[in-house]
Amino acid sequence: MRISRLAHVAVGTEGIANLQAFYEELFGVVQVGRRGELCFLATGRGFGYDIVLGPWPPGMDHFAFAVADADSLTQARERLSGAGVEVETVDLEGEHAVADGIRFVLPSGHVMELVLPDSSEVYLPRPLVDRRHHQGIGPVFLEHVTMTCGDVERTANFLVDHLDIKLSESVQPTPGHWFNAFLRSGDRHHDLAFFDSPDGDVPGLNHFCLAVPSAEQIVRVADLLAARGVTLDSSIGRHISGNNVFVYFKDPSGTRIEVNTDMAEIDPAAPPRVMTESLFDAWRTGIPPAVLSSSHCRDGRGVRAEAR
Repeated sequence: MRISRLAHVAVGTEGIANLQAFYEELFGVVQVGRRGELCFLATGRGFGYDIVLGPWPPGMDHFAFAVADADSLTQARERLSGAGVEVETVDLEGEHAVADGIRFVLPSGHVMELVLPDSSEVYLPRPLVDRRHHQGIGPVFLEHVTMTCGDVERTANFLVDHLDIKLSESVQPTPGHWFNAFLRSGDRHHDLAFFDSPDGDVPGLNHFCLAVPSAEQIVRVADLLAARGVTLDSSIGRHISGNNVFVYFKDPSGTRIEVNTDMAEIDPAAPPRVMTESLFDAWRTGIPPAVLSSSHCRDGRGVRAEAR
């Protein structure tokens, strides 16, 4: 089974036009498709789209990973169904540049998709990306998504056992208690991560991340946000887990975004690193309180998490 990368995140908002303008001006994304009220935005770094805006409650409706070929999608469907997971076929009428896909619910309640792009995955060097994407700090790259849930261990093991996702790192303060799990489909330190939820067994979104080539663009985004009157959720720092330089803030709908650079790469044969202490930032102690909060996320088990 070949799962290649994070394909897209679906973000809910009550003001699609305003949020679209914010993303376009700040990140250089452009609209590449429209299906009813759904707006598909692309970073220009490959085929398809990276963010879809829709009339869902503010927060994340679902996220999707791309598979490399039809055989991988078939294998994923069979393995999930064999494990007793209800698997649905993605409705292509509500998609853009997708040839096929499946949707299912993780043990955490998050809705996940695996999609087969309708074109080969090709990443363009930054200088060759269409000039429309060179706005704000663009062009950017959709890198990872971090969520909160009530049982990190169960959710992480589900992805490892059924989808061949690899565990890169986990903080486990005491035996049997997983504070977090960083997971990867390729060689980056993580494509998705889960943290222990402050709200019990309620799925939440902590952030999704857009990557840039250097720390200079991170300074640039902080300046652009300040000019718009947006307060950062954290100042610029460097993570211990992943090595990446980061900054966090919220978009106009209240969804947190990380912009980062210099994510660590992991040897495919490397075993998971397990620690007992969470070290957020190499440059200072503690975790900014604002970063610990989660926002609304669709609960695929039928219970909607309220905005927090």
